Amino acid sequence: MDTTEFETQVGQILREPVSPTYREAVTALQSIARAIQKQLGQDGPQVAVEPGCYIALGQQLNVAVRVPRTGFEEVLFRAYVPDTGYPIGLDLFGGEPVECADEMELQNQVLAFLRRPEVRNRMAWLRETAAG
Repeated sequence: MDTTEFETQVGQILREPVSPTYREAVTALQSIARAIQKQLGQDGPQVAVEPGCYIALGQQLNVAVRVPRTGFEEVLFRAYVPDTGYPIGLDLFGGEPVECADEMELQNQVLAFLRRPEVRNRMAWLRETAAG
């Protein structure tokens, strides 16, 4: 196939709509990141969902925290979103991901994670570091 035909086919493939359930799952993660950002404050660390690599579990999405003042950046947790959207594999501690069947389960797992003293301490330290 010639270059023009190949480019045409690539364009057609990439214009195909994303699965609604995949989009819902990604939106749920973005909402979680916004909620964390809101509670850390405008002058606090920045929280964002950033793409990682695609693996057998799905598209890796990192919920990352960045302190612009110092350039410090880390991944708070990872989520693996399959093409179907759910179940999301949630990697909170670098181990085997926990499966979340829906948005409520995802939110509950993140809340349990944020309740852990070591995570609360870390977030407080990041907020203080961002404030200067």
